[in-house]
Amino acid sequence: MRLFEILTPKEASAILAYAEKQQFQDGKDTAHGKAKEIKENEQLSTKNPQVAKWAEQIKHKFLNDPGLKAYTHPQEFVGLRINSYKPDQFYDWHVDMGIMGGVRTDMSFTLFLTPRSEYEGGELEIKHGTHTVKIKGDAGKVIVYPTGLLHRVTPVTSGRRICFIGWIKSNIPAADDRDALFTLTTEIGRLKKEYAEKDTDKLSYVLQHMTRALAR
Repeated sequence: MRLFEILTPKEASAILAYAEKQQFQDGKDTAHGKAKEIKENEQLSTKNPQVAKWAEQIKHKFLNDPGLKAYTHPQEFVGLRINSYKPDQFYDWHVDMGIMGGVRTDMSFTLFLTPRSEYEGGELEIKHGTHTVKIKGDAGKVIVYPTGLLHRVTPVTSGRRICFIGWIKSNIPAADDRDALFTLTTEIGRLKKEYAEKDTDKLSYVLQHMTRALAR
């Protein structure tokens, strides 16, 4: 999992100001089975034209930001929406669905819109191996993580937490493969800054060969 800056604070603030004035739907509307018992939040889908417009802008960021693109290898996006947690709302421990709308979900993301100083609680907690990682990102930052990880949003105790969330079908399905490719991409970038670009040609060949071999 990694944290990236995807929007400026001003861009995040514009989406937040709009969202705060909208009528949200019950988050249980998209919950299945047991999730209905542990999900207490609200959401605004891309049926809203303005939300759909911002969703396209966010997709564009993933497809064109070098770091995000190298980390996610995005092929398709699904389920993009804005969600909201008011005091006492939460989403207890769960794993996201492996397929949504007929699309395989390889990576999940949460783009923070509300400045973290404006609400208490509402941390995104993700179990990673034997560790639990707690994330409360600055407005405009996005946390991206493998969809299969157990996670939750802790109860908001004051204020309101609004985020843009979604899922990604990656060209590279396996998380370990994506991590290896991202590490290689990052090292090539570092070496290019220290040495002539031609000195990394062979490594770039290996990167592209591995990408083709691992892509699905």
